[in-house]
Amino acid sequence: MMRSAEDERQIVALINRYATGLDTADWALLRSCWADDVEVDYGTGETWSSADALNAFMEQFHAGLTTMHMNSNFVIFDAGDGRATGRTYFRALLLRPDGSLFLRA
Repeated sequence: MMRSAEDERQIVALINRYATGLDTADWALLRSCWADDVEVDYGTGETWSSADALNAFMEQFHAGLTTMHMNSNFVIFDAGDGRATGRTYFRALLLRPDGSLFLRA
């Protein structure tokens, strides 16, 4: 079954809400991106299975940083069983309080 335009709009809005939550340090907005039983692995060796724990980590990790996330080229696929998977290109710039570069991805 193909995703509807409304499904795709909601998925794109979720990705943009994630970026906006980080960039504005709006931790309640960021928390609205996670299901309570989230399973996250960023490939760092640490995983999270609690939305609140993940949000607390993100808040701690980004403390004092200025961030700018840019998303584009959203492609949403029907994964079957009512699920969707997607891909987007992103660029992220994270700056320390003194303006020096922390990370560019």
